[in-house]
Amino acid sequence: MMDEVYLYFRAQTTLTNDQDDNDSCCFPLSSFAGFQVSSATGRLILNMYFKSMKNYDGRDQADNTETISDVVALQLNASHNDLSMQKTIADITQKMNDAKYKKERFLVVADSLTGEFISDRLQIALSITIAAAHA
Repeated sequence: MMDEVYLYFRAQTTLTNDQDDNDSCCFPLSSFAGFQVSSATGRLILNMYFKSMKNYDGRDQADNTETISDVVALQLNASHNDLSMQKTIADITQKMNDAKYKKERFLVVADSLTGEFISDRLQIALSITIAAAHA
């Protein structure tokens, strides 16, 4: 774990409201599962999926129910289109690989409060969804 790169996300735009899982979080890069593209109100959304933070191996050991992945939804700037999505994914992938190679331990992917983003094509972290822990 000590050689792990951690990816930081903050969807909250007000510091005093940054108080729970769905406001800000860090995921280990090794838990990254992949990207998925969607849209909302005509804007492109890049969803980043991760292994569940609160559940083991995607299954509840008590009743064997499947755990849905944790997801962070990132919105692209209005001026960017489908071609920009490919470039955005390439930017993020390159910076994650660079962080591993350079042995960086902390990488800000999206901070909606400070406006710091891993790619200049990103505008805001729309949401962070952490699957609830199984009983």
